[in-house]
Amino acid sequence: MSFSEECKIELWEEEPPRKPCCRRALTMGLLFCAQTPMGAFSLTLPDELGERVADHLEKQLRTRVERDHFRRTGRSYCTLTLVSGGVRAQLQRADMSDLPLPKLLNFDCEACLRYFLRGVLIAAGSVTDPVKTHHMEISCRDAATAHRLSSLFCEISEPPKYIRRKSGMNLYYKNSACMEDLFSYLHARRTLFALINTKIERDIRNNENRATNCVAQNIQKAVRAASEHMAAIEALRGSGEWDKLPISLRETAELREANPDATLAELALLHTPPITKSGLNHRLQKLTELAREAGRGN
Repeated sequence: MSFSEECKIELWEEEPPRKPCCRRALTMGLLFCAQTPMGAFSLTLPDELGERVADHLEKQLRTRVERDHFRRTGRSYCTLTLVSGGVRAQLQRADMSDLPLPKLLNFDCEACLRYFLRGVLIAAGSVTDPVKTHHMEISCRDAATAHRLSSLFCEISEPPKYIRRKSGMNLYYKNSACMEDLFSYLHARRTLFALINTKIERDIRNNENRATNCVAQNIQKAVRAASEHMAAIEALRGSGEWDKLPISLRETAELREANPDATLAELALLHTPPITKSGLNHRLQKLTELAREAGRGN
C-alpha cells in the first residue's frame, strides 16, 4: 500500500462524521472535484476504500453507484460512477456564485469544513511519501474548482500553488510546513507524524553531513599548513639560515619536524615550557617568512 493510500484510509477511518451535516459535507467533498462525463460523477479510488465510499454515497444520496474494478501497476482500483441531480445542481450554483463555499454548501457546524476537505483529499488528492519528497496534489476539474478550493486552504495555511495537467487545473503544496498545518487541521495524526519525523530525520542527516564536511575541511587545512611548515623548515636548513635562528624558533621547528601530524594545540603543549596556541602560530608564521626571505636571497 502506498503512502498516499494509507493517508486516504486514515482520513476515512479516523473520527468518522457523527452529525448529518458533517456526513453531507463529506459527501460534497468526495464529489466536488469528481470528473463528470455525460453528466455523471466519476471517481477512482483504491479498491477497498472505493467500496466503502460507494456504500456511503448510496446511503447518503439514495442512488445506485456503479463499481468498475480493475488493476493498474499491480494494484487494485475501483471506479465509481453515479448520477445525482441534486448534488450537480448545487455544485453548478456554487460555480456561478461569489458567496463563500461553506455558505453555498450549507455547512452547519465548524467541523463541516474539515469533513469536506477530507472528502476532497480522499477522492482527488495524492500525497508523495515524505521519505522521497514533500508533495501533495489535488486534481480539480477546472480552474474555477481549483480557485474555490484554494480559498478554503488559505483559511488553514498558505495558499497552494497551481499547475495545469491534462485532466484540468491542479493545486499542490511542496512546503512541508503547509502540509503539516493541513493534516493537523484534518486530525490525520499518523500522516502528520510521518511528515514531522521525516523532516527531523532529514535535518539530522544534513547536520551530520555538514559536521563531517567541516571536520574534513579542517583536516585538509591542517595538513596543508603542516606541509607548508615542513617545506619552510627544509628550506631554512638548506639555505644556511638554520644556525641563525633564535633558540625559540629552532625548538618549534624541531618539534614540528618530529611531529608532522600533530595539531597546533598538541604541538604547543610539547614545548618546554608549554606555549599558547597563538604563540605557536606566530612562531610558525615567522619560520615561513624567514624561509621566503631566504629563498628570495638565493
